[in-house]
Amino acid sequence: MRPRGDLDARGSKVVRVGFTALRGDIGPKIFMRRLRDSLQDQGLVRVSSVLDPRHDIGLFDSVARVAYGRPYVVRMDGVYYDGALTPAQREERNGPMREAVAGAAGCVYQSGHAQRMCEATLGVAATHSTVIHNGVPLTLFSPEGPSARSELGVGEDVRIILASAKWRPVKRLHEYLAVFDVLKRTRSDCCLVLLGDLGMHSLPGDSTLGAGEVLSCDLPRWYRAADVFLNLSYGDPCDNTVVEAIACGVPCVATSTGGSAEVIRKAGAGLVSDCEAPFRYGENTDVSRLARLDARAVAADVSAVLDDGPYFRARMRRQVVDIDAVARSYAAFISDVMAR
Repeated sequence: MRPRGDLDARGSKVVRVGFTALRGDIGPKIFMRRLRDSLQDQGLVRVSSVLDPRHDIGLFDSVARVAYGRPYVVRMDGVYYDGALTPAQREERNGPMREAVAGAAGCVYQSGHAQRMCEATLGVAATHSTVIHNGVPLTLFSPEGPSARSELGVGEDVRIILASAKWRPVKRLHEYLAVFDVLKRTRSDCCLVLLGDLGMHSLPGDSTLGAGEVLSCDLPRWYRAADVFLNLSYGDPCDNTVVEAIACGVPCVATSTGGSAEVIRKAGAGLVSDCEAPFRYGENTDVSRLARLDARAVAADVSAVLDDGPYFRARMRRQVVDIDAVARSYAAFISDVMAR
């Protein structure tokens, strides 16, 4: 599979990569836009539409949109394992992803967890695959810059625990409230701030604050206001919010059941809480009835990070989540696929 490619200024071949339209504000689309822009800005590939007959290879998220018989690389996010869905409903959603993996020239999983989850649920393994964690622009998400702390109306001595999500059942809003309830019994110096639409959920007490939906361009200000970022999502492949928090220099605490744990460990960016049973790969789970996690264990880890914040910030390796480094890994993988 040799690339035709375009020629750069030195006469070297540059692969033309076709993308689908990347509209929307869901996590995978946001990441793919960042990846596309970094690939293009660094001159690693030529970026075009998958509908452009000149493209050499497609790069898709989860589902293939093949055009002109070109080979493609698929980036796998997650799969549907919700036990509340009927088998037919799960197959309707997972079937196109299974076909995408089976027909791909290469497959990128955003974490080792995502790879195990996809292979166990879809029952198919890619012929050529790799794991590349998510990344963000470090120029946009950085520790330096304005903070949203003043908008919260809390004192400078108050420690802020931040969480951000589109609050679906798998995000487990009730667990954040349970952890914070435990934490408040031993600490009076902190508050919990929740970003995102909380819908009909009400928040207890004066120290739990809902900031509502926040524009992407405003997120860095909110991360900079935080002393710790908390992620209790169940089985997330590689949550963009954790990557963004690390880029902004914020120590994180997350459960061990998702890909965020891998990024936190790799970046030395906080603690992974041993607070629940391992993820059950290949099994269907009703995410609205998940077993309760150990709120005391999570609260203890949050408290440890609050107490040793300078230690965690000093050892954090922000470059691990640099979108430009991530894009170079994608370009190298695409090159390897094209050379096969």
